Amino acid sequence: MPSHQFEKKVRINRILVIDEMIHSGRYPNASVLAARTEVNRRTILRDVEYLRDMYRS
Repeated sequence: MPSHQFEKKVRINRILVIDEMIHSGRYPNASVLAARTEVNRRTILRDVEYLRDMYRS
């Protein structure tokens, strides 16, 4: 599997984890999500921004 496809799948999984936590009534901060998904806090902030944009559409 090419690297960009793998990265896309990892991002989708990360966004699903964020979405699941929010919909379950837990509202973790970016640092908690970053630790859980093993990415930088800034990456989480971009993912949350992406989710906001998707839900506004």
